[in-house]
Amino acid sequence: ASRADRARVVAAANRALDAVQAVHPDVPHTMMLRAEIAVKSDGDLAGALTNIRRARAAAPGRDDYASLEVQILARQGAFAEARAVLGPLMSPTARISFCELAVRKS
Repeated sequence: ASRADRARVVAAANRALDAVQAVHPDVPHTMMLRAEIAVKSDGDLAGALTNIRRARAAAPGRDDYASLEVQILARQGAFAEARAVLGPLMSPTARISFCELAVRKS
């Protein structure tokens, strides 16, 4: 797809999320989706980080949300922060392993 096509798709997705958030502003999954769209479209990483952190605060324990935060932090070059978020995911007491999470997302 062309860059213009991708931009139209991203804009349409964000408009859809705007409509959902206008009615349900505190749904963690919409915050996560907005962050994921920004990451995958080379968009606003600072905004993506804000959204994923809000999602994680609203839905603690979501390893997939933590994984996305790690990706955002790594893309920003904040490796120490990324490792701090990643640490609990690598723990032997984690609900699922980070490797299992990566396989599920692929």
